[in-house]
Amino acid sequence: YLMTTASNGNKVLSRIRRSYVLALGILILISFGKEIVSVYLYDNITENSQLINIAGKQRMLSQRLVKELAIFTYTDDPLLRISRFDSLKQTYKKFKKGHLALKYGDKSIGLLPSIKSDSIEFLITELQKPFEQIEFYFVGFMDQNINSVSPENARQILVGVASAEQEYLAIASNITRAFAQEAIVKINWLKNAELILFLLTILVIIIEAVFIFLPLERAASAFLKTNEDFQFALEAKNAELECKMKEIVSTNNSLLKSEQDLQETLNFTLKLKEAVKERERQLEEAQATSKIGDFIYDVGLSEFKWSRNAGLIFGELTAKPFSNQQFYAMLSPTELQKIENGIAVSYEKGTVEIAEFSMYGADGKYRWMKCILKPIIDNNGICYTIIGTIQDISNEFEIRAELNRAREEAEAAVIAKSQFLSTMSHEIRTPMNAVLGFTQLLKLQNKQGDLDDNLNVLEYSANHLLSLINDILDFSKIESGKLSFEKTEFNPTVLLNNILKMFQLSAEEKGLPIYFEPSDQLDRYLLGDTIRLTQILTNLVGNAIKFTESGSIRLDFVIESETDSHLELVFSVADTGIGIPEHLTSQIFYSFTQAKAETTRIYGGTGLGLSICKRLVELQGGEIWLESIEGQGSVFYFSLAFEKGNLIKNDNAPEQVVENQLEIKSLASKNILLVEDNAINQLVAKQFLNRWQVNYHI
Repeated sequence: YLMTTASNGNKVLSRIRRSYVLALGILILISFGKEIVSVYLYDNITENSQLINIAGKQRMLSQRLVKELAIFTYTDDPLLRISRFDSLKQTYKKFKKGHLALKYGDKSIGLLPSIKSDSIEFLITELQKPFEQIEFYFVGFMDQNINSVSPENARQILVGVASAEQEYLAIASNITRAFAQEAIVKINWLKNAELILFLLTILVIIIEAVFIFLPLERAASAFLKTNEDFQFALEAKNAELECKMKEIVSTNNSLLKSEQDLQETLNFTLKLKEAVKERERQLEEAQATSKIGDFIYDVGLSEFKWSRNAGLIFGELTAKPFSNQQFYAMLSPTELQKIENGIAVSYEKGTVEIAEFSMYGADGKYRWMKCILKPIIDNNGICYTIIGTIQDISNEFEIRAELNRAREEAEAAVIAKSQFLSTMSHEIRTPMNAVLGFTQLLKLQNKQGDLDDNLNVLEYSANHLLSLINDILDFSKIESGKLSFEKTEFNPTVLLNNILKMFQLSAEEKGLPIYFEPSDQLDRYLLGDTIRLTQILTNLVGNAIKFTESGSIRLDFVIESETDSHLELVFSVADTGIGIPEHLTSQIFYSFTQAKAETTRIYGGTGLGLSICKRLVELQGGEIWLESIEGQGSVFYFSLAFEKGNLIKNDNAPEQVVENQLEIKSLASKNILLVEDNAINQLVAKQFLNRWQVNYHI
């Protein structure tokens, strides 16, 4: 039955395939025929459209010839006659070219006279006669120039061409209508041909449906009905077999799952063993590389169980286990006590302890060891064993000892440097006092005006050198950490006024006004180190004057914050000098640093001033910063916190500098005891005291 059903099905399918191929072939042939006919008729219609176009242009060109000839004949303007004469020639050439295209065809535009009908050929032949008349008049006219054509001759040509043009125009109109009529006929043929081919296609489809596909559908329906009956019987058998297969598959799946679980367990066990071995090997290699060993200390037996790496660290090169007796034999009683103390503390407190000790290894070498002890505590809180690591830190001890020696040497070098700088600065000050003193004496004794400039330069250089020495001494004190700060009561307004007066003369020499507007917000004295505050402000104001050629200098301070016991001020020193580039503002406070390389050459200085200011401010818990635009000036700010002092009793009366109330007009005959151990300084002092007529004793 199955074989018969399959054979019938194959026959039906084979017939369907052949019928489909046949129907498809017929439709393709009809489509190709339609396209061929359409292309042929389209080419004819295109030819007729070209003929209509040319015939229509010829009608317009003939009218244009007469019009331009009439203008040329009856105009008196010489320039207009010349232009019309040239245009008339060009129009005639186009007119002649169009006539030749109608008569003989023109392949360049797709015009083939072989496909024209007899009626059109007749009309084109009739058109030859009036064209020849027009050509007759124009042949002689075209060969002449404008000067050789007389008005009388032009009127005769116009009359002849106009009479021939009327006849040519009528025949050209007939040709155009004939072309259009024939095109309409061809278009109707094309429509009829397309309709016939479309109807033929529908007819073929109907015939195929009635005589081919309907019988095939009936045969296929019978086959499907027979196959459906067999399918029901087959599904019943399949359902019975499927139930049995499910039972078998379920049993097999259970067995397979159990087998897979067992295999996975075995594989995991093997991988776990391999991982443990690999981890032990890696741990052993890591310990050997870093010279670390491990051990277990049994609290009950008071015994160590050492790993092989521990034996290697102790100098035992054999593979046998390292015993407790060997370990204890390498330790002195003092070093053994360190380990026992670490074990006792770790056992009692349950904490991780570290013990460092020295020993002579099995190979006789002296070693330093680091032992880390970690207690293992059970659920009852009792330590039953201690695990730990042992590491050879001999190299670390050597490095520590070397670092300690280097640190001690560095500290000694810093102390020596500070002592040297301090001693040298004091030693240099002694001869500098003599230089300054004798310079002043020379200025007082100078009777020659031409030496004033030299003495002024000498005095300036000596003062500049003394300021550099003072900077180096201050820097040395700061670096050595020996700088201390004192607390005295002062008024910031009075302090800034005094600094302003101090620089008034040097600023006026450069034509720079110094401005300070006292703040009326401060109602009390402050406690602070006025010497260091003056040093900071003096350095900043001195720099402002040194680096400013024109403009002004401004001092100021504002209250930044205030508490019950303290008050924070922000001081500022502004100038209109050379300024500092933005990318250099972060390094301007470094030691021995100037904004530009040529600054030292042009303005002088060591680059220590701002560094000292920064350290003095920071050592007092403050901060210093600046704002600057290159070429426009700079503003230096620093903030300091001060303790509050007594209230200012009278705000309206500005505080004055305390001066000696003893007014002395002359020192003559005064008795003075001079205490000075340096011979040069004694000599300088004698000179001044003698000038003042003082009675002195050294």
